[in-house]
Amino acid sequence: MPEAVRFKDFETIYATRGAYHRDARGFSAWFLEANYRAIVKHCRGAKRILDIGCGEGCLVDYLESPPSDGLVGVDCSPEAIALAAKLSPGRYDQLLVGDLRTLSELALPAGSFDTVVCSLALMYVMPDDLAGVLGGIAELLADDGLLVATYPTVGPHRKSAADAAELPPRELVRAVTAAGYEIAELSPFCPFVTSAVVEGSNSDDPACVAAAKQAFETAREEMTVESSYHFLCVARKPGAAR
Repeated sequence: MPEAVRFKDFETIYATRGAYHRDARGFSAWFLEANYRAIVKHCRGAKRILDIGCGEGCLVDYLESPPSDGLVGVDCSPEAIALAAKLSPGRYDQLLVGDLRTLSELALPAGSFDTVVCSLALMYVMPDDLAGVLGGIAELLADDGLLVATYPTVGPHRKSAADAAELPPRELVRAVTAAGYEIAELSPFCPFVTSAVVEGSNSDDPACVAAAKQAFETAREEMTVESSYHFLCVARKPGAAR
Protein backbone atom coordinates (compact mmCIF):
# COMPACT_ATOMS: atom_id res chain seq x y z
CA MET A 1 0.00 0.00 0.00
CA PRO A 2 1.34 3.49 -0.80
CA GLU A 3 2.64 5.43 2.20
CA ALA A 4 0.29 8.34 1.43
CA VAL A 5 -3.09 7.38 0.01
CA ARG A 6 -5.29 9.94 -1.71
CA PHE A 7 -8.57 8.23 -2.45
CA LYS A 8 -10.47 8.92 -5.65
CA ASP A 9 -12.95 11.78 -5.55
CA PHE A 10 -15.95 9.75 -6.68
CA GLU A 11 -18.33 12.68 -6.39
CA THR A 12 -16.34 14.59 -8.99
CA ILE A 13 -15.84 11.49 -11.14
CA TYR A 14 -19.57 10.78 -11.32
CA ALA A 15 -20.41 14.45 -11.83
CA THR A 16 -18.02 14.79 -14.77
CA ARG A 17 -17.99 11.31 -16.33
CA GLY A 18 -21.48 10.07 -15.53
CA ALA A 19 -22.10 6.33 -15.75
CA TYR A 20 -18.48 5.54 -16.53
CA HIS A 21 -18.80 1.86 -15.65
CA ARG A 22 -21.72 1.34 -17.99
CA ASP A 23 -19.90 3.33 -20.68
CA ALA A 24 -16.67 1.33 -20.38
CA ARG A 25 -15.09 -0.22 -23.47
CA GLY A 26 -12.29 -2.65 -24.22
CA PHE A 27 -10.40 -4.14 -21.30
CA SER A 28 -12.33 -2.04 -18.77
CA ALA A 29 -15.62 -3.45 -20.06
CA TRP A 30 -14.30 -7.02 -20.01
CA PHE A 31 -13.02 -6.54 -16.48
CA LEU A 32 -16.30 -5.12 -15.21
CA GLU A 33 -18.36 -7.86 -16.82
CA ALA A 34 -16.12 -10.50 -15.22
CA ASN A 35 -16.43 -8.66 -11.91
CA TYR A 36 -20.21 -8.69 -11.81
CA ARG A 37 -20.57 -12.20 -13.23
CA ALA A 38 -18.31 -13.48 -10.45
CA ILE A 39 -20.45 -11.68 -7.86
CA VAL A 40 -23.90 -12.72 -9.05
CA LYS A 41 -23.03 -16.42 -8.89
CA HIS A 42 -23.25 -15.95 -5.13
CA CYS A 43 -26.45 -13.90 -5.24
CA ARG A 44 -28.64 -16.68 -6.63
CA GLY A 45 -31.43 -17.43 -4.21
CA ALA A 46 -30.60 -14.46 -2.00
CA LYS A 47 -33.76 -12.99 -0.47
CA ARG A 48 -32.35 -9.61 0.60
CA ILE A 49 -29.17 -8.04 -0.76
CA LEU A 50 -27.19 -5.01 0.39
CA ASP A 51 -25.06 -3.53 -2.41
CA ILE A 52 -22.35 -1.45 -0.72
CA GLY A 53 -20.50 0.87 -3.07
CA CYS A 54 -23.32 0.42 -5.56
CA GLY A 55 -22.10 3.25 -7.79
CA GLU A 56 -24.41 3.78 -10.75
CA GLY A 57 -26.21 0.51 -10.03
CA CYS A 58 -24.47 -1.92 -12.39
CA LEU A 59 -25.25 -4.95 -10.20
CA VAL A 60 -28.91 -4.97 -11.22
CA ASP A 61 -27.95 -5.52 -14.86
CA TYR A 62 -26.43 -8.89 -13.95
CA LEU A 63 -28.81 -10.29 -11.32
CA GLU A 64 -30.76 -13.21 -12.75
CA SER A 65 -33.82 -12.15 -10.75
CA PRO A 66 -34.54 -9.48 -8.13
CA PRO A 67 -34.18 -10.63 -4.51
CA SER A 68 -37.62 -11.42 -3.12
CA ASP A 69 -37.25 -9.34 0.04
CA GLY A 70 -35.49 -6.36 -1.45
CA LEU A 71 -32.29 -4.82 -2.77
CA VAL A 72 -30.68 -1.88 -0.96
CA GLY A 73 -27.89 0.19 -2.51
CA VAL A 74 -25.44 2.34 -0.55
CA ASP A 75 -22.77 4.68 -1.90
CA CYS A 76 -20.76 7.54 -0.46
CA SER A 77 -21.42 9.65 -3.57
CA PRO A 78 -24.79 11.42 -3.92
CA GLU A 79 -24.04 11.74 -7.65
CA ALA A 80 -23.70 7.95 -7.92
CA ILE A 81 -26.94 7.38 -6.01
CA ALA A 82 -28.75 9.82 -8.29
CA LEU A 83 -27.41 7.99 -11.35
CA ALA A 84 -28.48 4.61 -9.97
CA ALA A 85 -31.99 5.95 -9.37
CA LYS A 86 -32.14 7.40 -12.88
CA LEU A 87 -30.67 4.44 -14.75
CA SER A 88 -32.35 1.65 -12.76
CA PRO A 89 -35.72 3.08 -11.66
CA GLY A 90 -37.54 0.84 -9.23
CA ARG A 91 -34.90 -1.87 -9.22
CA TYR A 92 -33.45 -0.85 -5.86
CA ASP A 93 -35.95 -0.79 -3.01
CA GLN A 94 -33.77 1.78 -1.26
CA LEU A 95 -30.83 3.90 -2.39
CA LEU A 96 -28.92 5.50 0.46
CA VAL A 97 -25.97 7.84 0.72
CA GLY A 98 -23.62 6.37 3.29
CA ASP A 99 -20.06 5.48 4.21
CA LEU A 100 -18.64 2.01 4.75
CA ARG A 101 -17.18 3.16 8.04
CA THR A 102 -20.49 4.38 9.44
CA LEU A 103 -23.05 1.85 8.25
CA SER A 104 -24.77 1.95 11.64
CA GLU A 105 -25.91 5.52 10.90
CA LEU A 106 -28.15 4.21 8.11
CA ALA A 107 -30.37 2.48 10.68
CA LEU A 108 -30.67 -0.70 8.63
CA PRO A 109 -32.08 -3.61 10.67
CA ALA A 110 -29.43 -5.89 12.17
CA GLY A 111 -29.24 -9.35 10.65
CA SER A 112 -31.61 -8.41 7.83
CA PHE A 113 -29.48 -9.31 4.79
CA ASP A 114 -28.46 -12.76 3.64
CA THR A 115 -25.97 -11.31 1.13
CA VAL A 116 -23.83 -8.17 1.27
CA VAL A 117 -22.03 -7.23 -1.94
CA CYS A 118 -18.90 -5.07 -1.85
CA SER A 119 -17.95 -4.66 -5.49
CA LEU A 120 -14.56 -2.95 -5.74
CA ALA A 121 -15.20 -1.08 -2.49
CA LEU A 122 -13.14 -2.54 0.35
CA MET A 123 -9.88 -1.25 -1.12
CA TYR A 124 -11.05 2.25 -0.25
CA VAL A 125 -10.96 1.42 3.45
CA MET A 126 -7.74 2.12 5.34
CA PRO A 127 -6.30 -0.95 7.14
CA ASP A 128 -6.91 0.64 10.55
CA ASP A 129 -10.61 0.97 9.68
CA LEU A 130 -11.06 -2.43 8.05
CA ALA A 131 -11.88 -4.42 11.19
CA GLY A 132 -14.62 -1.96 12.10
CA VAL A 133 -16.05 -2.01 8.57
CA LEU A 134 -16.10 -5.81 8.46
CA GLY A 135 -17.73 -5.86 11.88
CA GLY A 136 -20.37 -3.40 10.73
CA ILE A 137 -21.17 -5.58 7.74
CA ALA A 138 -21.41 -8.64 9.98
CA GLU A 139 -23.98 -6.82 12.11
CA LEU A 140 -26.21 -6.46 9.05
CA LEU A 141 -25.75 -10.05 7.87
CA ALA A 142 -28.02 -12.85 9.00
CA ASP A 143 -26.38 -15.96 10.43
CA ASP A 144 -24.76 -17.93 7.59
CA GLY A 145 -25.08 -14.84 5.38
CA LEU A 146 -22.44 -14.09 2.75
CA LEU A 147 -20.10 -11.17 2.23
CA VAL A 148 -19.28 -11.15 -1.50
CA ALA A 149 -16.37 -8.83 -2.26
CA THR A 150 -14.15 -8.16 -5.26
CA TYR A 151 -10.69 -6.78 -4.68
CA PRO A 152 -7.48 -5.88 -6.57
CA THR A 153 -4.56 -8.30 -6.40
CA VAL A 154 -1.37 -6.89 -4.91
CA GLY A 155 1.86 -8.83 -5.43
CA PRO A 156 5.21 -8.81 -7.24
CA HIS A 157 3.40 -8.23 -10.55
CA ARG A 158 1.20 -5.37 -9.36
CA LYS A 159 1.72 -2.75 -6.68
CA SER A 160 -1.10 -1.09 -4.79
CA ALA A 161 -2.66 1.87 -6.57
CA ALA A 162 -1.83 5.31 -5.22
CA ASP A 163 -5.52 6.14 -4.81
CA ALA A 164 -6.49 3.02 -2.83
CA ALA A 165 -5.49 1.12 0.31
CA GLU A 166 -5.01 -2.30 -1.26
CA LEU A 167 -3.75 -5.30 0.68
CA PRO A 168 -2.19 -8.52 -0.67
CA PRO A 169 -4.67 -11.44 -0.78
CA ARG A 170 -3.26 -13.15 2.31
CA GLU A 171 -3.54 -9.97 4.36
CA LEU A 172 -7.13 -9.40 3.27
CA VAL A 173 -8.00 -13.00 4.17
CA ARG A 174 -6.34 -12.53 7.55
CA ALA A 175 -8.41 -9.41 8.21
CA VAL A 176 -11.65 -11.09 7.14
CA THR A 177 -11.11 -14.19 9.27
CA ALA A 178 -9.99 -12.07 12.24
CA ALA A 179 -13.37 -10.32 11.99
CA GLY A 180 -15.07 -13.67 12.58
CA TYR A 181 -15.92 -14.74 9.04
CA GLU A 182 -15.21 -18.08 7.40
CA ILE A 183 -13.74 -17.95 3.89
CA ALA A 184 -16.11 -19.75 1.52
CA GLU A 185 -14.28 -18.97 -1.72
CA LEU A 186 -11.18 -17.16 -2.91
CA SER A 187 -10.84 -17.14 -6.68
CA PRO A 188 -9.46 -14.96 -9.50
CA PHE A 189 -11.89 -13.46 -11.98
CA CYS A 190 -9.78 -11.10 -14.11
CA PRO A 191 -6.27 -11.73 -15.44
CA PHE A 192 -3.35 -9.34 -15.28
CA VAL A 193 -2.49 -8.54 -18.89
CA THR A 194 0.16 -6.50 -20.67
CA SER A 195 -0.31 -2.88 -21.65
CA ALA A 196 -0.30 -4.02 -25.29
CA VAL A 197 -3.43 -6.08 -24.65
CA VAL A 198 -5.14 -3.12 -22.97
CA GLU A 199 -4.18 -0.81 -25.83
CA GLY A 200 -5.34 -3.36 -28.41
CA SER A 201 -8.67 -3.73 -26.65
CA ASN A 202 -9.34 -0.02 -27.16
CA SER A 203 -8.33 0.03 -30.82
CA ASP A 204 -10.66 1.12 -33.61
CA ASP A 205 -9.39 -1.87 -35.61
CA PRO A 206 -11.68 -4.89 -35.03
CA ALA A 207 -8.77 -7.27 -35.69
CA CYS A 208 -6.73 -5.66 -32.91
CA VAL A 209 -9.69 -5.89 -30.53
CA ALA A 210 -10.24 -9.55 -31.42
CA ALA A 211 -6.57 -10.38 -30.83
CA ALA A 212 -6.64 -8.57 -27.50
CA LYS A 213 -9.78 -10.44 -26.45
CA GLN A 214 -8.16 -13.76 -27.34
CA ALA A 215 -5.11 -12.86 -25.24
CA PHE A 216 -7.42 -11.86 -22.39
CA GLU A 217 -9.32 -15.16 -22.52
CA THR A 218 -6.09 -17.19 -22.69
CA ALA A 219 -4.77 -15.35 -19.64
CA ARG A 220 -8.05 -16.07 -17.81
CA GLU A 221 -7.52 -19.78 -18.30
CA GLU A 222 -4.04 -19.62 -16.79
CA MET A 223 -4.51 -17.14 -13.93
CA THR A 224 -4.27 -17.86 -10.22
CA VAL A 225 -5.33 -15.65 -7.32
CA GLU A 226 -1.73 -14.54 -6.81
CA SER A 227 -1.14 -13.72 -10.49
CA SER A 228 -4.52 -12.15 -11.23
CA TYR A 229 -5.53 -8.53 -11.66
CA HIS A 230 -8.54 -8.83 -9.31
CA PHE A 231 -10.05 -11.63 -7.27
CA LEU A 232 -13.28 -12.61 -5.54
CA CYS A 233 -13.51 -13.18 -1.78
CA VAL A 234 -16.66 -14.82 -0.44
CA ALA A 235 -16.91 -15.01 3.35
CA ARG A 236 -19.64 -16.49 5.52
CA LYS A 237 -20.84 -15.16 8.84
CA PRO A 238 -21.03 -18.31 10.99
CA GLY A 239 -24.42 -19.28 12.36
CA ALA A 240 -25.08 -18.85 16.06
CA ALA A 241 -25.06 -22.61 16.69
CA ARG A 242 -21.50 -23.09 15.38
